[in-house]
Amino acid sequence: YWSNVWILYSFFDESYADPKSYGFWIDSGNGFTTLLPGVVFVLGLTYDLMDPRHLGLLGMIQFYQECYGTVLYFWSFFCNRRWRDHGWRGHYAQSVSPVYMGAR
Repeated sequence: YWSNVWILYSFFDESYADPKSYGFWIDSGNGFTTLLPGVVFVLGLTYDLMDPRHLGLLGMIQFYQECYGTVLYFWSFFCNRRWRDHGWRGHYAQSVSPVYMGAR
């Protein structure tokens, strides 16, 4: 399922499929660096592998990394105005502008 989502989204935003771009590397990097902590987290929720505080800390660090990459990718998408290349005009652009201007 997610591979199909990634393929369709790469048609929407070319930088996501370009190995020279941030979007490509943040998603690839998260895929490799969160695999082991994700497996440990799921197993820790299922079995008593470690102290719940340590497991919670592992989950917070992992989810922070994923959220950080997503937020940076989101802002690079809008700061580079890639949404304009795909016909986002009218009410779409008006709803994005206040969020973008508020971040500056």
